[in-house]
Amino acid sequence: MIGTPLLIVIVATYCQYTLQYPELNNLKTQYSPNFEILAFPCNQFGLQEPGVTPTEILNGIRYVRPGNNYIPNFPMFEKTDVNGAYEQPLFTFLKKHCPPPIDEIHSCPNITYVPVRSNDLRWNFEKFLIDANGRPIKRFASDVTPSQLEAHINSLIQNSPESINKQRQKKFHHKRNDIRELFEKNFRFPRFMGNEN
Repeated sequence: MIGTPLLIVIVATYCQYTLQYPELNNLKTQYSPNFEILAFPCNQFGLQEPGVTPTEILNGIRYVRPGNNYIPNFPMFEKTDVNGAYEQPLFTFLKKHCPPPIDEIHSCPNITYVPVRSNDLRWNFEKFLIDANGRPIKRFASDVTPSQLEAHINSLIQNSPESINKQRQKKFHHKRNDIRELFEKNFRFPRFMGNEN
C-alpha cells in the first residue's frame, strides 16, 4: 500500500448502495498491487450499520447484504464516526481538502450526529480518492459506482511516481509522503478489522 493511490469508502451493511461491494472487490482486483481500498463502516446515516463488533459487520455483508458469501478483498476498519463531535481526525483532514460532491444534506431524522456542518459527509458509500503522495484528490457522492472511478484511478496510477520512474527508466531519490505514514503519525486510526473467527 505504500506509495499507491487509495480509495477511502464509508460503508454500511443496510444501505441502498451496499450493492457496490462486489464492484469494490472488482476494482481492487483490477488494479492490485498499484491501488488500495480502505473501508470504514459507519452508523451515522439512517442507522444503516447496526453491527457492533467486526464479526457482526463482516457476517452482515457476507450473509445478508450483499450476501452470497461475499468477503471483501480490501481492509475494513472498525465502525467509526465520520462526522460530528466524535469524528475521526482522518475524516476531518479529508473533508478539509475535498469539498462535498453535492450540496444537499439528508433530513435530520436520518442524521445521528451533532453538530451538522456544511462539509460533512452526506451518506454512506461516499468516497475519497487519494494520490500516491498521500494527497486527497477528489470526493465522490454515494451514487458514484466504483466502476465510474476507473478513469480517475488510471490517471493517478499513470501519474504516480512509480509509474513515472518506469516510463523514464530513472530512479528518483525523494521521499514520498505516504498517506499511511501520515495517518499513523497524526491520527488516531480505528482498529483494523482482521479476519476474526
